[in-house]
Amino acid sequence: MGRLYPRMRERPPEFTLNAASPLFNGLQFVLAPDTSAQVDRSSWRLPAMIRGTLSPKLIWWQSLSRYAYEFAGNVVNCFGFGKPERLYFNNVSFSIAVWAYKRTISGTWGRILNNEESLKGPFPGIVVATQSTHFCFNLRDINGVFVGLSLSGAAPDYSTHHYCGVFRRGYTITGYVDGAVAGMTSLPEIGAITHNREVRIGNYDPGSGNQNWNGFLTDIMLWSRCLTESEIAALADPSNVDLRVGGVPLILPPRRRFFASVEIPAPTFNPAWAQHVNTYIGLGR
Repeated sequence: MGRLYPRMRERPPEFTLNAASPLFNGLQFVLAPDTSAQVDRSSWRLPAMIRGTLSPKLIWWQSLSRYAYEFAGNVVNCFGFGKPERLYFNNVSFSIAVWAYKRTISGTWGRILNNEESLKGPFPGIVVATQSTHFCFNLRDINGVFVGLSLSGAAPDYSTHHYCGVFRRGYTITGYVDGAVAGMTSLPEIGAITHNREVRIGNYDPGSGNQNWNGFLTDIMLWSRCLTESEIAALADPSNVDLRVGGVPLILPPRRRFFASVEIPAPTFNPAWAQHVNTYIGLGR
């Protein structure tokens, strides 16, 4: 992968996305925190606000050499009003990926990402969540039809894992854990899942208290296409902090501004001028 950053395998405190990267193709939403406090790093730069009893803390995730958000009953809400066609996946296929570390799960569910208003339907949208023994990729259409993939035995086990769900509309949902296929289910043709509610990362539910994600999350990404196996493998490589695919990184250090250099040309020898000077000071007589 090369030495892109000052220290090998370490993401810089602030960075930008590289539009020339294969992973930029179809990228619709990115939550990859750094010290710049940006939330959505995609070209759309969706506004966001943090809700909950505590704001998610920015931490340095040592084992991954990158920053992450530490959630403890709170949520990052990314507003998509006016852009439902982009974030709400009424297209043929899409993919979701995330690095997650489970600390605890309060109650039955721990929602990592969702744009449903509630797990109780009929609300169209997407839910990526954990149960005590399952990791789930679920979606519900506007008619209340619920389909999903539960990766039995693949729930976060108090250690770091990478999860990816690839949704082929009308065909399958394939779930990957740490870059390997962990489950697949047939996906029937469903109705529209487009709406204008916000995307939520984490969750804060003071009423029942059983919908909160407690743990670390980073590199949450959504694409409007199916990721390839090589792309998923690259995303799941803990050392691939710049997310290179085919040698091209998605994460780039910020551009540094430098003043233009100013060169002072060296003096050249002019025989006629030298003779004039020598004559003037009496050396040429």
